[in-house]
Amino acid sequence: MFIQINASENTATIQESEVLTSFEIRSQETDPERIASIMNNQSSVADDNHVWVSIAWVLQQVEHKHDADWKQQFENMIRYADSKGWLNEKQTHLQAHIEIEP
Repeated sequence: MFIQINASENTATIQESEVLTSFEIRSQETDPERIASIMNNQSSVADDNHVWVSIAWVLQQVEHKHDADWKQQFENMIRYADSKGWLNEKQTHLQAHIEIEP
């Protein structure tokens, strides 16, 4: 799963939501503050290369496309991310790496 940022259109869309073995942001925009602003989902900058993404926002965007089995796999992904330290303290946001696209 990845979030595609289109800075010129000021949009963020989730792509490949069925792939739950990765989670990243793909963008031509390099400024993490601008990326978080475009996402407009209570995201915030974690550091120069990562953004905290609202788990509730992710679910809101894609849950209607998937069944209960997907939801269980998504919860497993969140538990795995937690074990790696990729969730915030309140466990409401998932850390996403920013992949800069040419």
